[in-house]
Amino acid sequence: MSEAVLTPRHAWQPLTPRGVAAFAPATFARLFLAQFAVAALVALAVVWFLHAEWFPVVRAAIGKLPADSLIQGGTLRWPAATSAPLAENRLLSLVVDAADAGETGRSADVTVVLHKNYFKICSLAGCWRVAYPPAWRVGLNRPELEPWWGAWHWPVLAVVALLVMVALLAGWCLLATIYFPFAKLAGFFADRELTWAGSWRLAGAALLPGAFLNIAGLFFYSIHALDLIHLGLIYLLHIVCGWVFIAASPFFLPKESALAAASPNPFVSAPQSETKPEQKLENPFGSSGPPGGDN
Repeated sequence: MSEAVLTPRHAWQPLTPRGVAAFAPATFARLFLAQFAVAALVALAVVWFLHAEWFPVVRAAIGKLPADSLIQGGTLRWPAATSAPLAENRLLSLVVDAADAGETGRSADVTVVLHKNYFKICSLAGCWRVAYPPAWRVGLNRPELEPWWGAWHWPVLAVVALLVMVALLAGWCLLATIYFPFAKLAGFFADRELTWAGSWRLAGAALLPGAFLNIAGLFFYSIHALDLIHLGLIYLLHIVCGWVFIAASPFFLPKESALAAASPNPFVSAPQSETKPEQKLENPFGSSGPPGGDN
């Protein structure tokens, strides 16, 4: 490990322990710029996933809606008491169960079921049930939803991207505040030069490599190379990744003892230069001869 001081100009990539350590002596603005760029990449990945995998299912389901169905007064008003899927793929399924038969099954990773008085979202973790608010009036029919979806699906993606970025930046700020004492402790035991403010910046940068794991996991999940269980494992792994970088990155900072040796000790006086032997000065008021000489 190099003992060279990592100046702020090296703080440009948070993908290695040395790159993360470079953010400790850097400015907060440089850390925020890196976090903003990574958050934008994550938001772009989420938008791409929704547009490629979920939105085609929504579009197909809208095309199969009847012309006079709606949700009003906390009740789904459907032309017939039927139970059938509207549209689905391997990742998302949209189902109407107006008869409350409860036999729709779950063939996709995420299933949204519209019941008579509530809707539920089901996945591996179970089902989340939400009743229709009485104040809702949703035109759940093709004549109303088709033009609305055509006009608003891109703004919806933009809002999703903005929410993802805000959530990530706020979450990283909170986690850095929780983790930075551990980064300071690691720097103390490693005998490294690390201030409290530098520990916070290092902890904030250490969370970024895990975000790239999530991007990779979402990509491989969308191309069906991973299932939902493996995607969840990658999400857990990205948390562990942050801990590993917090523990390892302080070792790439300069040693505290090396900096102390390079600085002069103010309590030790400088060595005095050698002085020449003291020379005897002549007496300017008399001769050099002994007193009491000849008159």
